Amino acid sequence: MKVESGGIVYLPDGRVYVGDLQLESGGRVGFENPLRNTILYVKGKILWRSNFSYRVKGSNFTFKSVAKKFKLIYYGSDKIFFDIDWYGTIMAPNAEIVLGQTHHKSLYGQFFANKIIVHQYADIQNEPYESDQDQLEYVLSEKN
Repeated sequence: MKVESGGIVYLPDGRVYVGDLQLESGGRVGFENPLRNTILYVKGKILWRSNFSYRVKGSNFTFKSVAKKFKLIYYGSDKIFFDIDWYGTIMAPNAEIVLGQTHHKSLYGQFFANKIIVHQYADIQNEPYESDQDQLEYVLSEKN
């Protein structure tokens, strides 16, 4: 899946499976329902430069509440840079993740990886993932 600069993708609630994930700077990632669980499974490579975008529904919306409902699970072993404001849990047991490389970045969630590098500009807030009971599954594939 690729989102170029100026593009936006809204991830559905439930489980989403992709091969490679390329989210370019200037692109946006949002959620159809930011108050429901979305788990994004990535098998191949990740390039995440896009910022998050949210549809605000009601006055109870906070980025912390979104962080509790989003989880990224990465099966690869590449080094991944998250130099954006981040909201959600990252699980990358075979990879090295780099959090907040330039300028001030706020990261809300929990982070699990083979190796984690936290840069001096990163402000990390612990927000545990909270699971919904009923979840849908989606597989996004380039093959028919």
